[in-house]
Amino acid sequence: MTWKEIRDECLKLMYSYSKKGSVVPASDGNLKDYILAMPGAANIALYDIARALPDIRKYTVEQEESEAAQEYDMRELTKQNGRIVFMRFADKYADGGVPCAILPDGHTLWVDGAFEGRFHIYYHAAPEEFTDSTPDDYVPELPPGAANLIPFCMASSLFKDDDASIASMLWNEYAQRLEGLWSDAVRAGETEYVCTTGWI
Repeated sequence: MTWKEIRDECLKLMYSYSKKGSVVPASDGNLKDYILAMPGAANIALYDIARALPDIRKYTVEQEESEAAQEYDMRELTKQNGRIVFMRFADKYADGGVPCAILPDGHTLWVDGAFEGRFHIYYHAAPEEFTDSTPDDYVPELPPGAANLIPFCMASSLFKDDDASIASMLWNEYAQRLEGLWSDAVRAGETEYVCTTGWI
């Protein structure tokens, strides 16, 4: 789904779930407020999906032997155009045999200086957030079927100040779909997915 299709589907859901089928008309200023709030509402879903089905990426290190231990700040090393991509280390955060540990800050890997060679560091990547300037034709890189969940999360978030009961219904629908997506991935043995574009 494109960003425009996601927004349009959100408005359709808001219309269909409203008690009188009365989403404010396009000429009404309230609709503009909804649209302005859509990126933030959509980003909630992006991070939920990223936690349920993490995008595992790897960073390659060539380390030379040294007397001092080496520290790799993954937030800095994996930045893309100034954007922090690192969310957290994967469960398997480094190749086997590498003497290493995660430092208390949660984003730096300590590696024994006596180790020499090439190895990979594995981490969960943060999703690219929607913004006010996201193009209409932008397609978020997500696991199959995940984009269909975003409008439900958006509609729930946008309704929460207007009608808590509708917001709750939409959120329950969203949560069930997210759980279903995760369950399907578990059965298929694909609870993690790997980015297929960009650098890895």
